[in-house]
Amino acid sequence: MKLRQWQREALTTYHEALENGRNSLLWEACPGAGKTTAGLMLARMQLQNGRMGIGNGSRRIVAVVPTRHLKSQWAESAVRHGIHLDHNYAGGRLSPGYNGIAITYQQLAQDPSYYGRVAGGATVLLDEVHHAGLAIDGEEHPAWGGAVATLSQDASFTLALSGTAFRSDDCMIPFLHYEDGISQPDYAYTYGRAVADGVCRPVTFINYGGEVSYRDSEGVEVISDLDDWYFSNIGRRLSVALDPAAGWIQKILTDANTMLTGLRLDQPDAAGLVVCRSQEHAHQVAELLADTTGKQPVVVVSDDASASRQIANFTNGRDRWIVACNMVSEGVDIPRLRVGVYATTISTRLYFRQFVGRIIRKTAGNGRQMAYCYLPVDPRLAPLAREIEEEAKHFLSNRAMSNDVPQEQPEPEPIELEQPAETAVEEVEQTEGAEPIFRILGGRNRGAVGLITNGRQLALLPDVDTNQQAIRQMVEVDELPEEPEEDPLTLAEQRQELGRQIKSLVATVSRETGQPFSFIYNNLNQRQRVQSQTECTVGQLRTRVEILTRQMN
Repeated sequence: MKLRQWQREALTTYHEALENGRNSLLWEACPGAGKTTAGLMLARMQLQNGRMGIGNGSRRIVAVVPTRHLKSQWAESAVRHGIHLDHNYAGGRLSPGYNGIAITYQQLAQDPSYYGRVAGGATVLLDEVHHAGLAIDGEEHPAWGGAVATLSQDASFTLALSGTAFRSDDCMIPFLHYEDGISQPDYAYTYGRAVADGVCRPVTFINYGGEVSYRDSEGVEVISDLDDWYFSNIGRRLSVALDPAAGWIQKILTDANTMLTGLRLDQPDAAGLVVCRSQEHAHQVAELLADTTGKQPVVVVSDDASASRQIANFTNGRDRWIVACNMVSEGVDIPRLRVGVYATTISTRLYFRQFVGRIIRKTAGNGRQMAYCYLPVDPRLAPLAREIEEEAKHFLSNRAMSNDVPQEQPEPEPIELEQPAETAVEEVEQTEGAEPIFRILGGRNRGAVGLITNGRQLALLPDVDTNQQAIRQMVEVDELPEEPEEDPLTLAEQRQELGRQIKSLVATVSRETGQPFSFIYNNLNQRQRVQSQTECTVGQLRTRVEILTRQMN
């Protein structure tokens, strides 16, 4: 079987582990990279070594996955590698012809001692191992972590796989090496490298601003700008903005749908995903999308027994939108998804990266295939988006120096149908706003106020055309016009002159308002999404001059 470069590199760490007497590894690879194939190749080598009596090879495979549906997916993938896994195993002697079993973490947790005996001398494959957290203060939370440790105690070799080898709580993950509290996988294939290799799409984040108003439990009317980083109740104002009753979310849905329409000119089956904060919210947002598009979108929630079939039909169909709450997250493979709307109050790094993973899986053809993620301006989400962009930028810069770009397409990943136990804490965050103790008064959406793309931020001013076609063009040319071509000054001279103007204007504003210089500069930095003025482009420096001039008038 032809392997991708990263899979060959990962298997090298397996051979090194055998040479050094190690019997466990963690491989971390981004969604769509082909973790299943890599894991099964290792299992195949272990079976071959077992038949030949070499080293710590094995005669049996035990694959552990988060959900029932993934058991059958792993069994189907294993057949292509000459491995037969019993995904209906319920105990007892393994039926003739099988090389091993596929079970869920939940099955394992029900009787870890039994499955520990089954796994004695076997090769254990732990899919999405971040679901298995170890003990905190002597108590297991959840039970999966301790069960996994028991399972692998007498295994001949254990391979842990994950797309996001970290957790939102403080639980440690089995078989991970930690340095200063940060997990250190034995091999990592990042999103940035996957983009550079042509395995995943690059993604542009489009931030939407505005203001919301509500009356709190004490009857006080509160008006808050989504762009106000100093406001304390960030979660509450986001809850208000995402509630259809406020009127704020309609604009972001309309623009996302317009973007999708443009993408479908080049890719007729391109689709969009909206992830919502609760099941009730998902149905409400679906109604708004139906009003916008004229067609009811597909809605998948955990209470719907037909959710699995709906996801499969959507994957293979041509519907425009799918709306979900915790159903279309980790493990769902719908490569035609190109547009995502982040309409949930969950702000953890794990959940955000899982969501982004749904829209970055590349399909054959269709050019560059940029993905677009629409989200509210939020101080908790912006760093997560920048982290993803910087990762992609780093590897794209390196790849520009090499012509070694593999052409293989990503292997489909299995569908995740059940909410992992690991995200139970996050569910609480979602449902807290379902029955607010405050009254929503309204909201105003100012539209797109900024982009995070190609490893940098672009500010969108009110007088800039921010329709979706213009945004696509800005992203495709990879730059905004910063200075007129006829300007005779060099770039350094322009920056120096603008810096002098800004310094003078800041001094004037400070005298008139009594605000310290640092406060004025900090406000400008936050408004333009930069850490300091030195990060500003020439265009952003000119914008600072305009902002300060308006403050003086």
